[in-house]
Formats: sequence, structure tokens, C-alpha cells
Amino acid sequence: MELHGYPFTWERYPGTNKWVEIRLDRAIATSSWMHLFKDARLINLEASTSDHSPILLVPMAVDGLPRVRKQKFENAWLREPVCRRVWAGFSVQIKNELWLPSTDNPYVLTESDVISGQTVSTLMVTNERRWDEDLIKDVFLERDANLILAIPLADNNVDGWYWRKDKYGHY
Repeated sequence: MELHGYPFTWERYPGTNKWVEIRLDRAIATSSWMHLFKDARLINLEASTSDHSPILLVPMAVDGLPRVRKQKFENAWLREPVCRRVWAGFSVQIKNELWLPSTDNPYVLTESDVISGQTVSTLMVTNERRWDEDLIKDVFLERDANLILAIPLADNNVDGWYWRKDKYGHY
């Protein structure tokens, strides 16, 4: 099957003059299977914690299917240099969502009625792209306040995830 994404699935000695990249990992399908799953795709999912890239076999096109996505925490994320990028903060709940830059515990530990049911946007100065430091220091435990204030606010309007640096030097 054709591999979509980065063409290599294995590497050795990255960043040196001995750096080698090869496509080792593959998926094989019979013609009858390919006939049943005409829209199947094999996707290279690069990962920086292994010398092998995982490959994902998607057996059908999913563009037209309605999807309900619930955010889940995967322990494997703790091995990746991943961060939460907050801009408007409207899509990120203060409590019960992982958004703090901590590999020990990415959740807010502070217990307060003030933050219950609120989004991260309420921690920002209205119409400005900066944290309300006084509010954060007054309401949150020192640990949470320091982690929140360490998060840079993005220049665009999308709350999301980003990786600091992948194995190819890209972000």
C-alpha cells in the first residue's frame, strides 16, 4: 500500500553525518481487500520517542461521517514534548482538562468555586492577549499560578496542541 506522509519509517543516528532513513514498516493487502476498501489509506504518524514511526491503516474515507470527539489523555503524550497553546481560551475548561505545561500533572489542582465551570478565557484581560496576573495569583495555588503564567498566548485564534520540536527539527 502507498504510504501517505513522511516517506521514511525508521531512522538511525539523526542529526549526524551517519544519519540514515529507510522505509522499513509496511502494510500488505490482497486485491480483494483493496476492492472492499477502495478508500483505505496508510498514514505515517511520526513520533519522536522511537526510531520507528507508527503507521496507521485507515480502512475507509471518513470525511463525510459525523464525528463526536472527546478529548482523552494518553500516557504516551508525557514522553512527547507537547504543549497546550491557548489563544482565546474559549475551548479550554479550567478544571478537568489537561492544559498546564506539566508532565507530572497537567490538570489544575486548585479547588475554588470561582473557577468551577469557567473557561481559560476568564483568566485573561478582556480585549488583550495577556493573562490577568493579579486574578491568577489571588485564586490559584502557587503551583497552578506559576504554570498558567508560564504558558505563552498564541498569535492566532485557535486553541490547540503543538510540539516543541520533532525529530526533523520542525515544530
